[in-house]
Amino acid sequence: MVNRYLPAFFFCFFLSFTHAQEVNYEQHIAPIIQKNCISCHRSGGYGPFPLTTYADVQKRGKFIAHVTKTKYMPPWKADPSFSHFKNERILTDQEINQIQLWVTQGMKRGEESSQSPVDYHSTAYAKPDLVFRMNSSYQLSAKGIEDYRFFHVPTHLDRDVYISAIAFVAGNKRYVHHSRIMVDTSGQTSGIEGLSSLIPDHCFFKLNPSWMSFYTDGCQEIPLLRIRQELPN
Repeated sequence: MVNRYLPAFFFCFFLSFTHAQEVNYEQHIAPIIQKNCISCHRSGGYGPFPLTTYADVQKRGKFIAHVTKTKYMPPWKADPSFSHFKNERILTDQEINQIQLWVTQGMKRGEESSQSPVDYHSTAYAKPDLVFRMNSSYQLSAKGIEDYRFFHVPTHLDRDVYISAIAFVAGNKRYVHHSRIMVDTSGQTSGIEGLSSLIPDHCFFKLNPSWMSFYTDGCQEIPLLRIRQELPN
């Protein structure tokens, strides 16, 4: 009796397992792209091409499968085995495998979502109330090397202020990849306009304890944690 039904049982289980592995864009891939890619890969963003639609992603599906499998994308240098960050972009093994399966299975779209499309151009801090600009533009080198430069940007503030978000907007998004924004309360950096990190003189302020540093991956806006100060009664 057991041997008679064993082939049928195995066949049904195999079909069920295969069906569970079917991956489509709308249900599985779009959420991954929206969470990890489109902040840069959108019209006017820092990425070299947009990934905001199914057509955009399908067009470069094999390329996306390769750069995510090798973990070249999304770019994130910090070691997750050591620590985690609030704004980190790291694909899980499951997400990487889903992308691989999606491409292998023919990059099917699936049923379109009934949810409202994401507005990729709006953010909670779309209209800043304080903007700081460089004193003058800087001419990039034509040598094609990674070049780190320091610039002093005065705030002209006459009092301390709290900030809820910070963003850096490059004048040339094609070449400027990221920035490190620091606050100098000592005045040691006043007058610096393009000091190279390769020059030993930059070390005189590098370890100053009055600095607070922000790293912006892909030059993206960073919302900061709200800090509530409890005042004594």
